[in-house]
Amino acid sequence: MSDLLVDLNGVGDSESTQHLANSMLGALLAVVHRQTGDDGVSRVLAMAGERRSAADIERPDGWSTYPEGLALFQAAAEVLGDPEVGRKAGAEVFRRYAGTEVLALLRSIGSPAEMIRVYPSISAKQSTITRAEVAEVGDSYGLISVTSPEFERNPHFCGYTVGALSQFPVLFGMEPAEVEEIECQTRGDGRCLVRVGWDPTSSIEVSLEREVVMLREQMLVLTKRFESLESVAQELSSTRDVNSMLETITRRAGVAVRAPRYLLVAQLPGDPAPRIHSVGFSEGEAEAAAQEILHGGGDATDESRLVVDIESSRGHFGRLAAFYPEQYHFLPQERSLLMAYAGHAAAALETAEALDEARDRNTTLSALLALGKSLAEESTKAEVAQRLADAMPEIVNCSQADVLLWDPGDALLTRAASTSVADLAAATAPTGLRDGGLANRLMEIATPTQVTRASDPVLCSILTLTGLSSGVLVPIAARNTLFGVIVVGSDDQVPLVDVTLAERLSGVASLAATALEGLALLAEVRFQALHDPVTDLANSRLFEDRVTQALSIARRGGNRLALMFVDLDRFKAVNDTHGHKVGDELLRAVAERLLVTVRDEDTVARIGGDEFGILVQDVTDQRDAEVVAAKIVSALGWPFVVRGLRLFVGASVGVTLFPEVADTYDSVVSRADSAMYQAKAEGRGRFQMCQAQKSGPTGAG
Repeated sequence: MSDLLVDLNGVGDSESTQHLANSMLGALLAVVHRQTGDDGVSRVLAMAGERRSAADIERPDGWSTYPEGLALFQAAAEVLGDPEVGRKAGAEVFRRYAGTEVLALLRSIGSPAEMIRVYPSISAKQSTITRAEVAEVGDSYGLISVTSPEFERNPHFCGYTVGALSQFPVLFGMEPAEVEEIECQTRGDGRCLVRVGWDPTSSIEVSLEREVVMLREQMLVLTKRFESLESVAQELSSTRDVNSMLETITRRAGVAVRAPRYLLVAQLPGDPAPRIHSVGFSEGEAEAAAQEILHGGGDATDESRLVVDIESSRGHFGRLAAFYPEQYHFLPQERSLLMAYAGHAAAALETAEALDEARDRNTTLSALLALGKSLAEESTKAEVAQRLADAMPEIVNCSQADVLLWDPGDALLTRAASTSVADLAAATAPTGLRDGGLANRLMEIATPTQVTRASDPVLCSILTLTGLSSGVLVPIAARNTLFGVIVVGSDDQVPLVDVTLAERLSGVASLAATALEGLALLAEVRFQALHDPVTDLANSRLFEDRVTQALSIARRGGNRLALMFVDLDRFKAVNDTHGHKVGDELLRAVAERLLVTVRDEDTVARIGGDEFGILVQDVTDQRDAEVVAAKIVSALGWPFVVRGLRLFVGASVGVTLFPEVADTYDSVVSRADSAMYQAKAEGRGRFQMCQAQKSGPTGAG
């Protein structure tokens, strides 16, 4: 087994072409194209002796040899007359791949310092022939040692490293880092020692234009992440062949988790041999690796490989794995990404047997495919539930089907859809059940289960929602999350749970879980796009929308509104003294106090940094607004206890009433902002109306 491990992780024949990720070369060609257009790119390719097209070289899941990459960098430097092209390509790679899963993964690491700490894993996504070690990391600097044991280090690649490292802080809204090569192999040193320094406070000075760009990039990442998952589900739902499904999953996994080699090995009960799909392996290597991964799983301590199970509640189908050469390892966050694609493989395999049998029955096949396609469309939970209920009689030959959805927040199971002629809204049976152990009991069910009124008291309580005296229950669940339950039955007979019925129900439940999970992900994406990640308050984009809508309604109804700008007086001192983690917890505590100070119909938003906006609905007169502002000043004047620290911050509040005749969102915000600065100028810890009026009561401090 140890010999096999060495063979799989070493640089064998199939890996000899997997030295440099094509994302490096794509960034290089982008620099060339920006300066010289298509003609310049063609000259670079010709001078480098490339037979591949630019599109082939720029494929995000492709790899090239070191000589190929070096020839391209040297040709680009000559065509552009620019010896610094390597550094420019390094800086370009982050701009070129903005909105991809890779940059989303890097941002999730949390800070430039944390990125430096895991730099060996990050660099492996670009090169499998360099060895990176972290020498030292601080809050605003890092030292990284880089060597290339098997190839002579080239100044272009040193420049690429410098350019890429300079962009680490930019991912978090800061100014680019200052990067210096203290030692360099190209100058005769034994290693390249790179110092990276950045200003953690530079994010405070980010211009409005850059902030807009960052928000757009974050929205693009979230959108592309959802679109990627949705497109996988749609592609799988339109594919009839299991092998094509698995090939699609392997290919898509290679785009999400960047590594030179991938392997998917799975086996259905009726398969004479495992199904093997791979990228970067020769046929013989893939078969050897498949046997090891399928039966042994490999060495759990080997960080150069990432192996996840393809399994569902019905059983274990196989494994999906990604491989680096020895001495490289994956980021911890990448396991969850690979598991998502293993989940798609499990769903595909779980429905495969039902689909095989259904192909012999054209009616059933058409119903399943139509269901998969309809569930892949964007819709609401209620629409998904009704589509499931409508499809069940044709798929499992039942007279009644009900879909019940689980609300984890209210711990309530509700009848959401039914094929019964009885109107759901007018049904005499109860429409919902409180937990009472329902969720745990449903998650314990491994297969579709027959239930009667005289059987399991917890499960049979579900029948009271359907009106059936007996039925078959199949939970809708994925990755230890309960979404609901499907109930099928007939009034005149007890359903018989045979192998065919069990497989069809499990397959439909898997499709339903994928659809409902996708809707949950979409809701999460939409929430993240409109809410501040630190406090969960509305962000500036949602706040502007709320104020604009309120402005339009107020003009029609003649009512008055108040807008308040709240700026914390001593937050920067707390942040600088105790660090960003304490600062973030303090911001969350401030948000909680603001929420309890205003009414439910009012809107509290974090506009940025330590600044908050509040929209107060239905203000009778100026005195009403002053009362709210005084409460805010008082509430934030009291001390906060964060991590055992007693912190005083206080707040200055600017207030304006609106609408006026020509008011817009910008004009209202401008007045409140000016009033806030006037409150600060008059001593802080107070509020100020936008007109030249006397300040109200001050808070503590």
